[in-house]
Amino acid sequence: MDRSFSIRPPTAADAAAVARMWRHAITLSCVGDHENDPAILAAWTADKTGAGLAVAFAEDGPSWRAAFDAAGIPLAIGMIREGGEVCALYVDPARAGEGIGSRVLLALETLAAEREWPVLTLESTAAAREFYRTRGFRDAGAPVVRFGVTAFPMRKAMPGDPGS
Repeated sequence: MDRSFSIRPPTAADAAAVARMWRHAITLSCVGDHENDPAILAAWTADKTGAGLAVAFAEDGPSWRAAFDAAGIPLAIGMIREGGEVCALYVDPARAGEGIGSRVLLALETLAAEREWPVLTLESTAAAREFYRTRGFRDAGAPVVRFGVTAFPMRKAMPGDPGS
């Protein structure tokens, strides 16, 4: 089986497949966060639709990167907002542990470096917290609740940040 993948900005044509993968990742990879609560899952995945993502992928503000296999199947999705806020990073659970999430995060970090954003911030799920810690993120405040799920603020100083 070919395990190769490429990273690129997703397009409207990718939106439905990315939405399915993203909802699947939340459902399977974040069980410890949502505890299979239907209300939490519904709130967390409500905006992960093909139509919604087609619009989001065309917006000027956020920058999206996605990993795709050789057949064009989405394997991961990531998004960073102006100023360095990482708002999404999800990997198809069937491909977790292969370095795909790390490569998408690196692509987002590259965008941040190109734009000279000194710090990356995010709110991690419990499931992803160790992933981010091993990639240089540190806890940055008290936990908050989003969609009924506890999120952990984190930050990472980019190279050249005078506060690092």
